[in-house]
Amino acid sequence: MAKSSLEQLIEETGADPQLAKSLLIFTGGDLEGAKKILSSFEKNIGCLIVKFGLIGIKAYGIILIILNLHSNKLEKLYLTVSDNSQLLSLDLFKDPKEIRQLIEVTEVTSDFNFIIKGIEEKLNNPKYLEKLFHLTNLTNQDHLEEGVINFFTSILNELTTEMNIIVKFRYLKIDPFEMGKIISATVGLNENLEDPVEGEKKQKDEEKFDNDVNQIGFIELECEPVYSPIKGVDVAILQEGDYLKVRISDDREIAKFLAKLIINADNQTSESISAKILKKENLYENLIKITVEFGPGIYGKVICGTDVKIEAEINGRKFDNFKDSYVQTKKKYNKKNKISANLLLMVIGGIVIFIIIILLVLTM
Repeated sequence: MAKSSLEQLIEETGADPQLAKSLLIFTGGDLEGAKKILSSFEKNIGCLIVKFGLIGIKAYGIILIILNLHSNKLEKLYLTVSDNSQLLSLDLFKDPKEIRQLIEVTEVTSDFNFIIKGIEEKLNNPKYLEKLFHLTNLTNQDHLEEGVINFFTSILNELTTEMNIIVKFRYLKIDPFEMGKIISATVGLNENLEDPVEGEKKQKDEEKFDNDVNQIGFIELECEPVYSPIKGVDVAILQEGDYLKVRISDDREIAKFLAKLIINADNQTSESISAKILKKENLYENLIKITVEFGPGIYGKVICGTDVKIEAEINGRKFDNFKDSYVQTKKKYNKKNKISANLLLMVIGGIVIFIIIILLVLTM
């Protein structure tokens, strides 16, 4: 039986099922369009693969580290240490998913458990993590290579006092869905022998990953508001849940592609799009940033002045409050005007009567 578009999208991209389903709805079932959107998600996950050899004590190991570059935290750590020297001949350019599987099927030599424990402690230590994140931000390849090799050589020397150490590595940036493929990789028959407690832990890890993907994976498009000095809404009264008219000003190819999709999906007759406000924050004294949502994982960023009027729709109860406030103000204003008019008429009437009386007196 042929696979559905949803199954193909999940299998080929590693996307979360709910996100994959939403994207297919968003693109009208266009599988290639959904894949194109996913491929443009920011690559903000660091994947560091390290192999090492401690020649004197004949210990060889592989480390696979998944780093969240968006929030500067360690997502996953997989490692093994064995007396099998074949680990040193590992091809670092293998698929990280296969390397994770190799780590899990490699039998750990019990004498080297202290090395595994020591590496885990170091890489969960904020001080060491800070150094590692600093290295991953280096743009100079030579500095990156020297820094990473020295980092792991120092740790291994500190744990074992070994001097003859070989360290080689590969570092790449991936998107959250590639991370999902690595994390969800299974190891064949071992899957059937899984301990119930471990199975429950794995399920919780997978649920945590789904939540993390929703937080990490997104596309943010540069947008500008539709200014309307006369009929527009004061930006100061806008809140989360209101709808803002924007134009996508982002000049990236994926942005142009998404703009067409959004305009067609909303049956828009112009290039302006109505999008829900998710967040509003002050940047500087006279600038404000508004984040709007177009679809699953697709957001827009609007920066404008704090004293401008723009096209927007006040939403829900807030609109009623705003409308009631406006009506009450208008009533008070009309009432005040009415009182002023009556008072004026009374004064004029009094003056007229006074003049008539004077004229009568003079003619007597």
